[in-house]
Amino acid sequence: VHGIDVDTSVPLIGSRGKAPLDEEFLRMHPKKTMGDLIDLAENGVFSVCGNVVGIVGGEEWWYPACKCHKSVIPDSGAYYCNGCGKHVFQVVPRYC
Repeated sequence: VHGIDVDTSVPLIGSRGKAPLDEEFLRMHPKKTMGDLIDLAENGVFSVCGNVVGIVGGEEWWYPACKCHKSVIPDSGAYYCNGCGKHVFQVVPRYC
């Protein structure tokens, strides 16, 4: 249009840029569905991605935990930790 050749390509100056780390990870590791992972015979480390489509009402997103990261149960005005085997008075909220 108006004397401009639209089929001309622009040369790349310098070396190609490196793909972002997340794209490189996805290219190096095959994608699997949850069904594929359930049927998988060998152990491994997997990265699972998902979308939140709803929230369950009435459930807490955290639980009280001891400093050893085990959940605690209320007992006699304090909390009892099965991991430590003793009563604890300070708990830390841990997310489910």
